[in-house]
Amino acid sequence: MGLTMKERKSVVSEIAKRYKKASKKQKGIILDELIALTGYNRSYASFLLSSHEKIVRMNNRVLKVDLTMKKKKKKSKYYDDDVKKALIKVWDVLDCPCGKKVKTCSS
Repeated sequence: MGLTMKERKSVVSEIAKRYKKASKKQKGIILDELIALTGYNRSYASFLLSSHEKIVRMNNRVLKVDLTMKKKKKKSKYYDDDVKKALIKVWDVLDCPCGKKVKTCSS
């Protein structure tokens, strides 16, 4: 049985400290170690180690940023509720055509 997500995150945070101080050859060895332990893809593991607690400077302030935790953007609505209701009615009246049928009927 593999590691839990919490265990993987703690392993990455510990290994990232060594990874940042290591030479290029040592980084390859550390990366192989992490891949064997967690089962991550090599490029993803490399991204995690290099971006862990990255330091960003903004307006004379130093911030530690965890780039692995991204907030999802909320998508704006393409159609408002009135238009959506009308489109559903039209789609229902036309006997629920798929996109391919609609394209062939209109051309």
